[in-house]
Amino acid sequence: MAPPDADGWKDAMDREMANLESHDISELVPHVPGMRTLRLGWVLHRKFKNGVFEKNKGRLVARGNHQRPGIDYGESFSPVMRLESLRTILALAAIRDLDVIQFDITSAYLHGNLKEEVYMEQPEGYTAPGKEDWVWRLKKGLYGLVQAGRTWNEELHAHMEGEGFTATPKDPAMYVKSTWASRDFVAAGFWVDDCVAVGSRKELTDLASSVDAKYGTTGLGEVRWVLGMLLERDRPARTISISQ
Repeated sequence: MAPPDADGWKDAMDREMANLESHDISELVPHVPGMRTLRLGWVLHRKFKNGVFEKNKGRLVARGNHQRPGIDYGESFSPVMRLESLRTILALAAIRDLDVIQFDITSAYLHGNLKEEVYMEQPEGYTAPGKEDWVWRLKKGLYGLVQAGRTWNEELHAHMEGEGFTATPKDPAMYVKSTWASRDFVAAGFWVDDCVAVGSRKELTDLASSVDAKYGTTGLGEVRWVLGMLLERDRPARTISISQ
């Protein structure tokens, strides 16, 4: 809060706190003797779009390096789409002239429900009046928690199965609906909160709508940049090229 642009950072932090509140990530409980409480931190950065400053962004994170396995968390592995899978579905899209879309899921980790009892201190400057010594009992997978990625993946997996998708045997972050012979074939791969999907226009529209209604999405459109790679398509020639 010392630099001249402190107001911009304060606005970013206020937006983040409002976002956390809207997702109901925690409840305030009294601190009792012997209760293990995680510390927290702020990750602040300036966000640019196409080289032009867009906004200050703040993210509140738990210091998960102080969590204890078997107590504060259990399993922590979370799959992400393999790059071989991405290249495969893009090749299928080029061969069969399928549509290709991408979108980002908003605040993905905040949708996963925690199974463990995890407590965290209140953020400085945002403590509840009269309850400054109380702590947060986390209900959602806040960024920084060791198991945050896994809780989000479990939530996403349940949603995709509910929509009729099946995770592929070789890549659990790649989901397929219908069959290759069907005109309504669709495949969707997820890299945490980034999705690339190929298929018929109807199936892709239904997929994007269902994910947006459940979690909220941004950046929906034809795939262009994904995971730092530039995708260029020559649809008449049935080719899609990838470049870094």
